[in-house]
Amino acid sequence: MTLPLRTTGAVGVALLAGAVVGCSADEAAEPADGFHRVETGWMQVDVPEGWVHTGEVTERWTDSYQDAEGAAATTQLLLAPEFGDTDALVATNSVVATAQVGGFPGFDIVADDGEGADEEEGRREFKRVDFTYDGEDGQEYQGVLWGVADDGDEHVILAQLTGADLDPDLVATIEESIVVVGE
Repeated sequence: MTLPLRTTGAVGVALLAGAVVGCSADEAAEPADGFHRVETGWMQVDVPEGWVHTGEVTERWTDSYQDAEGAAATTQLLLAPEFGDTDALVATNSVVATAQVGGFPGFDIVADDGEGADEEEGRREFKRVDFTYDGEDGQEYQGVLWGVADDGDEHVILAQLTGADLDPDLVATIEESIVVVGE
């Protein structure tokens, strides 16, 4: 794959210093048009139809999808469906620290959505940070990192979407679909 999505070590390193509480995703809701539902580990997420399943990238990012095969790919979704039993803020901060200290070239947090909080219904704690970084080809890439914990902080999952020009509708659809389903 030519797209320098940095799928080794640091790529999963993307962002998360910010925090927001998202609306409860409904496990029973149907996927948006043009998407299909994927369940892996403790995670449920909707992935665009036609995207290629590319499997494990690192020990952390054990599942992944991209919009095309190999070098034709322009957008990649990395999943850490069983990150651990901490909270979403700790999990995402560890990824951000790796990105900053690990030499993720040009890494810059561009949106920090505030302080973390639990949803009133107790379904999840949700963290998001938007970032940019410089690819190996010298081009600037965009990324979004999400960390989500269940109401008891027993199951934390991470997802990271990267690409040269992320479609806001794609970002929103993926974000709204992320659910912790593990027991």
